Amino acid sequence: MKKTISLLILILGLFSAQTQADISSGTYWGLGYSKTDTDLAIASIGANGPTTINEKPSLDSFIFRGGYYLADYLAVEFHLGTSLSEESQTGARRAKAKSIIGAFVRGNLPLHQQNANLYILLGGSRAEIKLEEPPSATNLSGVTTITGTGFSYAFGIELYATPSTAMNIEYTRYLSEDDATINSLSIGFIKHFSLPTLF
Repeated sequence: MKKTISLLILILGLFSAQTQADISSGTYWGLGYSKTDTDLAIASIGANGPTTINEKPSLDSFIFRGGYYLADYLAVEFHLGTSLSEESQTGARRAKAKSIIGAFVRGNLPLHQQNANLYILLGGSRAEIKLEEPPSATNLSGVTTITGTGFSYAFGIELYATPSTAMNIEYTRYLSEDDATINSLSIGFIKHFSLPTLF
């Protein structure tokens, strides 16, 4: 992951000398890969009665985003994500992010003649994580689903290759609740476009 991010930073550095971007209007969408780290509190039955087990699976996730500018440098943005199924930290369970849904207000700070853009997201998210293990007396189905909803934030940078296309790096804290903490570091592609005029 570190080598991938280093390579991306090098590529993005080459983009910064391109044509001035238009990041103050229109609609945009994006697709990214993220390493999603989780900290899950799972209710269980131990030898001394009810207890809590912490699992910290790290998931390979894919995030689709779409946004619309309400005013210069102010937009609304939505995230929809899922992950591959991977072993949890202990190896006793397999974990998968069935869905990650976020709604944000986005503020932008263009830099370097608008070839680069710093941004911040504030909003809320809902995530559903599924854990699977062999059926047992305490979990007959072998499936545990953890759902969380809460405040979210993110910050990142975009570097533009053309006036309407960019690559970005973003850190996102989707959830920070008692039973679920979810954050991700992602790299991705963003495309701006204008909706057709209807009237």
